[in-house]
Amino acid sequence: MATPVAHSIFALIIYKFSGLSQKSRIWLDGFIFIVIANFADFDYIFGFIEGKPNAYHHQFTHSIFFALVVAAIAGFVFFQRWGINYRAAFMIMFLVYGSHL
Repeated sequence: MATPVAHSIFALIIYKFSGLSQKSRIWLDGFIFIVIANFADFDYIFGFIEGKPNAYHHQFTHSIFFALVVAAIAGFVFFQRWGINYRAAFMIMFLVYGSHL
């Protein structure tokens, strides 16, 4: 998947098939899935500041370590929000973010 559109579609597919879309019925959750799926590309911001958009792309934010950190934080937030066990929330978030790696 090379485009933000593809990452976003994948995130929405995971959101839909995880069963969470029926649990929450809030558009905000789907939007957050999209943001998490595209979060790895936020490294472009630092490159644009420096005048070299690709300078930091495919580095730290595209690592397994960063994916684990994001999944741990997002998983905790959604564990609280959805009332599902943390492991399930973590795995869903890791899958969404990990689609970018």
